[in-house]
Amino acid sequence: MSTLAQSVWLEREGELFCFEAGSTPPAWAAELITNPLAWAEAGVPVEPVTEERIEEHAEEVAKTAEAITNVTSPKIPPKSGKGSSAAAWAAYAKANGFAVEDDAKASEIREALAEAGVPVE
Repeated sequence: MSTLAQSVWLEREGELFCFEAGSTPPAWAAELITNPLAWAEAGVPVEPVTEERIEEHAEEVAKTAEAITNVTSPKIPPKSGKGSSAAAWAAYAKANGFAVEDDAKASEIREALAEAGVPVE
């Protein structure tokens, strides 16, 4: 099997995998890596895997995961005042995978979400 010239990130069934430059990925991953420049055989020099590079990648992954969470996590509506309507709470509930009855009150939606373990504060 071939060696990677560059580090490659892949997503499989919702889980992220990192394959470092100089490593040989498993067959399932190799099939998904279609960029010829990712492979050492394409003439790109292989960077050695060092502890420093691993730490740098770990920091990048943490920043990326935080950014993804910030983008994909719906904002919790306020409990009172502007933006605290039942419609706002219903939208928040739906964004978290919950169905809401049309006549549900904001307080009822909050209670149901809290019971289901969804953050409401």
